[in-house]
Amino acid sequence: MRESQNKVGLARSVGRFWGHLVGGVKADVSRDSREVRRETEVREGVETSHGKATLRRTVIEEIEFNGNETESDER
Repeated sequence: MRESQNKVGLARSVGRFWGHLVGGVKADVSRDSREVRRETEVREGVETSHGKATLRRTVIEEIEFNGNETESDER
């Protein structure tokens, strides 16, 4: 009987799954951030086993402000 008390039902699992999805959709993604540097490196015409390819690498450095701090406090 103890095993049946610890089992989570299918309906509950599906509900939790949808709850996580809805939470992700409703989440506030507009954080206060500022891009500091963006560096892009491009190599064109690199020979691979599938023919010529273009390789791109982009590095983005940014500062994210959390809590009640303001941008002027960080400078």
